Amino acid sequence: MLASALLFLIAIFASFSPVYAGLSERIHQVVPQRRHHHRNLYGHPYKRSSVPPGPCGPKKGKNETRIVTPTTSSTAPKSTPSKPADNTTDTYQGHIAAQKNPKNGGTYKLIDMYNGNNFFDGFDFFNLRDPTHGLVNYLGRTDAMKKRLAYVDNGVVVMKVDDTTPGHKLRHGKRDSVRIATKKRYGGGLFVLDIGSMPYGDSVWPAFWTVGKGWPHNGEIDIIEGANLATRNQYTLHTGPGCAIDTSPSVLSEALIGNVGNKQCGSTKDSNEGCAFRDSEDTSYGTGLKNAGGGVFAMLWDSHAIRIWRFTPDNVPSDLKSQTPNPNSWDKKFLRAHWASSTCDIQKHFKGHAITFNIALCGDLADAAHKGGGAACAAVVRDPGNLKNAVWKINSLQVYQ
Repeated sequence: MLASALLFLIAIFASFSPVYAGLSERIHQVVPQRRHHHRNLYGHPYKRSSVPPGPCGPKKGKNETRIVTPTTSSTAPKSTPSKPADNTTDTYQGHIAAQKNPKNGGTYKLIDMYNGNNFFDGFDFFNLRDPTHGLVNYLGRTDAMKKRLAYVDNGVVVMKVDDTTPGHKLRHGKRDSVRIATKKRYGGGLFVLDIGSMPYGDSVWPAFWTVGKGWPHNGEIDIIEGANLATRNQYTLHTGPGCAIDTSPSVLSEALIGNVGNKQCGSTKDSNEGCAFRDSEDTSYGTGLKNAGGGVFAMLWDSHAIRIWRFTPDNVPSDLKSQTPNPNSWDKKFLRAHWASSTCDIQKHFKGHAITFNIALCGDLADAAHKGGGAACAAVVRDPGNLKNAVWKINSLQVYQ
């Protein structure tokens, strides 16, 4: 009887093993993003770990992370539209128009609009272990919405960190948070983010970024990022070897040259610093951005270059406000970062990117940049009162091609 029972169990396991293998393979296709994401920010260098963090296995159930097939088509993400109709904007009060079917008269055509009640329909929620060793539990969509960490309030998209649980009730010192990535992947375009405020504060490591599979070889573009008590934004590329910032005067203005950090974008076994530009104004990040009323960030990615502009609400170009953007007409003083193809083959290093938002707490970057190190950072996280400003408030995300 015992032998028969053992043979029966073996047969059952064998019949399901391809399913388990398939799930494992699919999960590992999703998670390479920022897997070894150690870097230098605001003057805190350190080495990349020799042990890659990653998932300890698939998480089953209705919050399971879904697989995204890379695409550069202009087909909008599949979702179930809810009222209001396409050309209305809930109670939208953003800095630029947010019609889903605008009258096209500009250089670029709107292909995807993420805003209002339908915003989250275009995103997958990442709910595996944080690859950057942060003190966060990333939640699936159902749990994040149930706990009010992801919701829409009068047309404004809100994502935040748990800021109510007492420190002694945290499991392993971690707080619930949100990380999402678009179901659709892009191979270029004009990406425009209109925000009212962004996460900031001691221990907080927020980012708005795009990333390809097989990190770093298909590239990463960090449009908004900082950590702890940073007051100015940093714009960074991460690639495989062979990409750098061209700092020649024929490419960069004197002002931009003065804001260049590390010039080499390629990651190596000893460094994941990336190549960066630092914003010169406090209105680019955290408290300064919030006090300015928010801002608009526009990233243009084509075969010639990757460029990022930042506008405060009172200087957004009229063509961008009306959804007929022409970046060639924008005042150069608002250009914050420029990586030219002369020293970085854009088409080679950047492919199939998902647009991503997340809020990490502590972890690889924030621990290294924290004045008191990882232990001091963890102590900050234990007090929920320190995290009241760890919130994204998004008016719209628009993609043009």
